[in-house]
Parts: sequence; structure tokens; C-alpha cells
Amino acid sequence: ARGARGEKVSDGEIDPSERCLIRPDAGWKEKWDLFILALILYSAIVVPFRICFQAEAEGRMWDAEVGISLAFMLDMIFTFNTAYRVDERWVVSRRKIASRYFQGWFWIDFPSSLPVELIEIFLDDMQGLGLLRFLRMFRLLRLLKLLKVDEVIGQVEERYELNLKSLRILQMVLKLLFLSHMLGCFFYYVASMTRETYDENWVDAYGDHESVVEGEKMRLYLHSLY
Repeated sequence: ARGARGEKVSDGEIDPSERCLIRPDAGWKEKWDLFILALILYSAIVVPFRICFQAEAEGRMWDAEVGISLAFMLDMIFTFNTAYRVDERWVVSRRKIASRYFQGWFWIDFPSSLPVELIEIFLDDMQGLGLLRFLRMFRLLRLLKLLKVDEVIGQVEERYELNLKSLRILQMVLKLLFLSHMLGCFFYYVASMTRETYDENWVDAYGDHESVVEGEKMRLYLHSLY
């Protein structure tokens, strides 16, 4: 059978799992989407900090962030294999599922899911410093995943019959905090880029003429945020 848009759909009796496809309303898939949402929020906070303050992950944190990149890539594979509904029927054509993904979130998911941390190891060995710096800035594309947050929250509201509109004030406060975080990171980044141009900038002056540039990263962040 075909839906209103011509998609190949099931006749109401075929479960997507019978075609080795994923049901978006499956319990494990709902939990997975919440997990990905948490990773998106984590990346939105950590990536600007790491780039602007040159605070690269080390040890277990590096392992964790590589795992986040791999989780994003795995989520793309799941999306290519997740059925969707049209007129209360399941679309089970893999071609239609892939075409729908290519026309939507794929162009945000793909560049923001690249395992930059692993690519950096290869470039470091090849001494591609210029490309390495560009690649580190390339991680900012992960912020594009924030565009999916509203969609995921809408799915959570629908699945669990919640009304999160009552939390609009909290959402507004969180958005203001995130904006402050972004501006704080950018403020320090600009100062660090201009230290060779000026004899003194706010970073030096704020530290009572004792440069805090080489200090602890969190202390630098609090200076800049303040």
C-alpha cells in the first residue's frame, strides 16, 4: 500500500521489526533518544569551552568524548533503519526512509558526528598543524545538534503525555545561562587571540598584572564569565 505522499507503507499488519527495522516507539529506542539528548547537551557545553580555552580532553575524559562521537555515528545508523508513520501506517521502504533522512537531519548529523578526536591523532602524526587547528574548530558544528532539541522534547511530551510548557520559565533561564556560557568562552577566545597585538588586555589587568593566561582553565573560565 502507498500513503498520501506515495511512500511504500505497510498494510497495518506488518510490524517494522519484521523487516529488521526499528520502531520509533520501542521502549529501548525512547531511552536511546533521551541518552542522545543528554550527549547533545553535554557537547553544547563542553565543545566551546575546549576550543576557546584550549582545554583538550585527557585520559578517561578523552575516552568518554570519543565514545560520544561513536554514539552519534551509531544514532545515524539507527535513523537509517527507523520506520516512520504516514496516515497511521508504517513506512517500511528503506529507500524512502533514507531519502527522508537525506532531505532532513542528515546534513547536520553527519558533520557533527565525525570522530574528530580520532582524526586528530592521525593528523598529529602527519604534522598537519594547520588542518589540525581547522579540525578542532570543526567541532563547533556539534552545536548544530541543538536544533534537534526541540524536536526530541516534543517527542518526549508526546510519548509520556507530558506538558513541559509549564516549565517555560526554567527553559528561559537555562537558555540565558547557556548564552552567558557561550559569550564567556568567546570573550576569552578573542582576548587570547589579541595578546600579541596589545601589551595588556583585560586578562592581564583582571589578574592584577599577573597574567592568568597560564592558570587553571576553570579559573580562566570564571574570570571570563564574570
